[in-house]
Amino acid sequence: MREETGYYVSASITSRILSFRHDCPLILPGTKYVPGIGVIMTADTCKVPLCPGGCLYCFCALSTRKKHTESVRLTLSDASMKLVIRAIEIVKPDAITTAEKVELGFFPNAVKELQTLRAGIDKNIWMIFTTKFPEVWERLDAPNNAMLVTLSNPRQIAGLEPHIKPCIERAHGAYKAATTAKHLKVGVRALIMAREDIEPLRKMIAVLKPYLDPNLIWVDFLREPFV
Repeated sequence: MREETGYYVSASITSRILSFRHDCPLILPGTKYVPGIGVIMTADTCKVPLCPGGCLYCFCALSTRKKHTESVRLTLSDASMKLVIRAIEIVKPDAITTAEKVELGFFPNAVKELQTLRAGIDKNIWMIFTTKFPEVWERLDAPNNAMLVTLSNPRQIAGLEPHIKPCIERAHGAYKAATTAKHLKVGVRALIMAREDIEPLRKMIAVLKPYLDPNLIWVDFLREPFV
């Protein structure tokens, strides 16, 4: 802990844990060990080629090579969902993070898919999803679910997140979810694009911190040209 700030700084270590079961063949999921949570495995879920959010820095959008939706998966098929659940059963992580390729507030089927995933995995495994639409918490308020609300663009740079609510509104949504939800754990994911973002985001998190799960305050630094 840094005494002058009072903040703990922790790092996740990328590892290759192939299987926690000796009777299963080796598999190759990407996993991380995160202090305070344990082994985390990422599960890819809903995918839409052009998310309506239009965030200019979105890695999902930057990697899109198709302009038409007909040939692009929107939600997992039943067979694919079973494979995802099976992989989670083999690895037996402490938590899974979901990697939606669309913001949950735009596509109700993505929320439904998370509900299906939650119902299909071990009830003791945490499911952590990320969103810029904290109001979706009401549909995902279940035991061992956690929501990370992305706080980004605090200086409201025009056009950077054209169809996303302002950062301060998302912070208010995180507070409401954290103080209202029956089961859901709430945290924030600060997305820092430039040095000037650090102080306003720090102030927001300082206000929210008493209401958040202490293990769910995460910070990401974007790569160039936004660093």
